[in-house]
Amino acid sequence: MIGLALLLLAPSARGQFPVIEAILVEPHVGRSGSEFPLAVTGGNHLDGVDRLIFSDPRIVARPQTETTAEGEEIIKAGHFTVGIADEVPAGTYEVFAVGAYGISNPRSFTVTSLPVTAPGNVGASVAEATTIGGSTPAGAEGAADGFVIRHQATAARVDYFRLTAVGGPPQRIRLMAQRVDSRMIGQLKLYGPDGREAQTARGADGFDPELTLPAGAQGDYVIAVQDFLFRGGANFFYHLEVSPIADSDTAAPITISLDPSEGQVPQFAAIESATLPRLDSAVEPVTVEESVVVVTPPAVIESRFSRPRFGVAGSRSVVHFEAEEGRRLRAEVISQRLGEPTDPRLSIERREVADDGTERWNPVLSEDDPPVVGDAVFRLRSKDPLALFTAPATATYRIKISNLDSGQSLAAEPKWLLHLTDVTPDFDLVALPVFPHNDPLQTRPRGSQVIRGDRQAIRVLAFRRDGFSGPIELSLRPTEGEFPAGVDAPPVVIASDQTETQLLISADENAAAWIGGVKVFGEGTDGERSIERTARPATTVWGRGDLRDTFSSRLSTELMVSVSDESLSPVSIRLGEGELTGKPGSDLAVPIRLVRRDAAAPVIVRPRGLPAGVTAAEVTIAGDQTEGVLTLKIAADAKVDRYSFSVLAQTNIQFKPVTQTDASEITVFLNSNPANLELTQTP
Repeated sequence: MIGLALLLLAPSARGQFPVIEAILVEPHVGRSGSEFPLAVTGGNHLDGVDRLIFSDPRIVARPQTETTAEGEEIIKAGHFTVGIADEVPAGTYEVFAVGAYGISNPRSFTVTSLPVTAPGNVGASVAEATTIGGSTPAGAEGAADGFVIRHQATAARVDYFRLTAVGGPPQRIRLMAQRVDSRMIGQLKLYGPDGREAQTARGADGFDPELTLPAGAQGDYVIAVQDFLFRGGANFFYHLEVSPIADSDTAAPITISLDPSEGQVPQFAAIESATLPRLDSAVEPVTVEESVVVVTPPAVIESRFSRPRFGVAGSRSVVHFEAEEGRRLRAEVISQRLGEPTDPRLSIERREVADDGTERWNPVLSEDDPPVVGDAVFRLRSKDPLALFTAPATATYRIKISNLDSGQSLAAEPKWLLHLTDVTPDFDLVALPVFPHNDPLQTRPRGSQVIRGDRQAIRVLAFRRDGFSGPIELSLRPTEGEFPAGVDAPPVVIASDQTETQLLISADENAAAWIGGVKVFGEGTDGERSIERTARPATTVWGRGDLRDTFSSRLSTELMVSVSDESLSPVSIRLGEGELTGKPGSDLAVPIRLVRRDAAAPVIVRPRGLPAGVTAAEVTIAGDQTEGVLTLKIAADAKVDRYSFSVLAQTNIQFKPVTQTDASEITVFLNSNPANLELTQTP
C-alpha cells in the first residue's frame, strides 16, 4: 500500500523543483522513556533523509547505518532510532524530516505514557476478535492503567478487538486518527458480553470518536474499528487507546492553553477551528455548578453539557448579567475548539417586568456557527458561536447555551467555556507555506527548499475581530538570529479591506545554505492603540484524494525554511521597480524583468493578490525576451489604500536534481518579489 501511495503522488511530482514531502512516519506513536526504530515511509523526494527534528528536543533521533558491499558503513536514509525521554509529557508533537531536498512539512507524532503494541493480524469478525485480554494486551506488561494498540485500517473490512473487563472505574476507549494526521474517518462500536451492539460513535473531519466502558463492567467486550467510508491502507493508520477515567477527569477545572507548550501541537489544532479569544489574565474563570449563574462582565464561565438522553440534547445552561444601555459586549462559546464533538448554540434575551410584576424574557439575538474565513483549500471554521451584542437598554440579560449535537458520539459530558468581554477590535494571524501552482486545487503537503535565484511564498490570513478594519503590516524574521547573507523577506501589507496576502522569502545567487524556523509578525493600529500579533503557523496535512475532494489543514508548532546552495534556478523574475502608485479610473504599467540562465522557453506570468477593483490579464514573455509589462486596470471605484501583490510565472526548464546525473525538462512555477501598490486620488 505504501508503494501505491507513492505512485498516486508521482504524476504531479514531475513538475516543480523537487522539495521533500513527508506523508508517513512509522510508527506514529511511542511511549515516553522508550527507544525504538522509526522510518519515514511515504512521500515524495525522500532522497538522503538523514535527520529528524522533533518539536520537543527531548525526543531525539539517531540515523541508522548499513554496510555496503565494499564494507563501507553509510547512513541508511530515512531510518532512525528514536529515544523519548522519561519526562516528555503525553501529547501530540511534530516531526520534520531533513534530506537532499530540504526540510519536510511536519507530521504528527504522539507520545503516550501507556504501553504500545502493534498486533500483526487483527480479527475480522466479532467471533474472531483479537484478544487484548483482561486489562493487559498481549505482549504488553504493566498495562493495568491502560494501553495503546497501533494499527491501520484495511479497505472494506472492520478490525475487532476483544477486551475482558474485570470491574473497576469506567474505561475511555479513544480512537486517534484525524488528530494524528491520518486520512481515516473513524467509527467505533462496542459489543457487550451478550454479543449485542451497546454503543456507537463516528468521527468526522478533524474529530475522532470515543466510547466509554461503564464502571463495574465485567465480561468480554468487543471493540470494532473501521474507516467510516471503508477505506484502508498506509494512509489510514490509527491507534486505539484504552485507559481508566478517574473521577478527577470530570471534576477538575477546565483549563486550556492558547499557545503551543513544550513543542506540542495545541489540542485545538484543527485549522477548521483555529482561533481562540484572548483574555486579561486577571479574569478568573467561574465554574457553573447550577443551571443558572450570575456574573459581571468581563467574565469566563466554564461548564459541561450533559449527555443527551433518548436522542434529546442535554439541559441548557443560563448566564445572567447586567448591562447598561449602549454597552458593547462579545459573547463567545468555546467547545468544539477544545476538541469536543459539540455544536453549541447561543441566544441572548432581555428581562422585562410588567406593571403587574409578571416577568418576561424578550429575544435579542441568537447565534449558531460563525462565518467561514478562507477558501476551499484553507479554511478557518468553527461550530462555536460568537455574538457581538450592544445592550438596547439598561436591564438584566441572560445568555442561554445549548448543544445542538444530540448524537451518540458524546461518550462523556463535553466541556464548554463562555467568554463574556467588552468588544475590543483586534486581529489574529495564521501563516502556512503555499504550494507553487497556478491551480490551488493541486495543493498538497510540501516542505521547504529555496534554491538560489528562487523564492518561497508563505500565505498569511488575518482573522479580524470586533470590527478591526485597519491595514496590517507584516514582516518575517527567523525564530533565532538573523537570515544569512543573500536571504531576504521584504515586508508586505494586508490592506484594510483584505483578509490575506503573501510573504516571499528569496535566495540570491550567492545565498548560503540554511535551515531554521521563521515567524510572521503583524502590526496594526486601532485609533491610538497599537496591536502586535505573531501568526500561528499552520500546515497542509492532506490534499485531495482517497475518495475525498477536500483538503485537510491544521495548526503547527513552527514554520521551517530551508535554503539550498546546491542548485541555481534557470530563471528568476522581478516585478516593478520601487513603490508603485496608481489612481482609480486609470491604467498602470508595471515592468517585468527576467533573469534567464540557460532557459529559453516562454514564460507565462499571472498576477496574484490584486486588490478588489484592480484586474490584469496574464502576460506571456517569449523565449528570446527578458522583459514584459503587466497592465493593471484600476476601476474608478477601487478603494484608496496601500496593497501588496506579486506574480506567479510558469515555464519549462531543464533541471538536474542533486541526486541525478542528467537534466530533464520540468514545469515550474516561480514567484516574483512582492510589489507594494498605493492607490491614491492625487496624480
